[in-house]
Amino acid sequence: MKFRTLSLLASMVLLAITALTQNYPQKLATATVPFDFVAGDVQMAAGTYTFRQINPEVIQIQSKDGHNSAKLAPSSLKWQKGENGGKVVFKRYGKEYFLSEIWSSDDKLGRELPVTKRERTMLAGRPSAQAQNVSLVAR
Repeated sequence: MKFRTLSLLASMVLLAITALTQNYPQKLATATVPFDFVAGDVQMAAGTYTFRQINPEVIQIQSKDGHNSAKLAPSSLKWQKGENGGKVVFKRYGKEYFLSEIWSSDDKLGRELPVTKRERTMLAGRPSAQAQNVSLVAR
């Protein structure tokens, strides 16, 4: 009886792992970013970028020309009511932009990115700096 229960449990775990991993990599969005920005700790040039969820813990950002690329770990997921709509959100401090959220064009989930070391360092030097959110439509 114990062997049968363990076999059933092991089968269920394998089925769950297979179901979770079969949908990766998953394209979240494509957006044209008209300004230079920081993604994680990587400086990215203005251009067209594809955002992919390559596994449950990692998002890859890659420029259309393949010259700029970064891998990021989202800190949390957000859910939005209403219609689906792809977008990427940046925090702007003066002339500096930091990627902060990626919203899939196929579902209502947004991936929030953690504050980077570079952003924390910049804020430490300018404690009164106020972030403005800049959203770009993604497809």
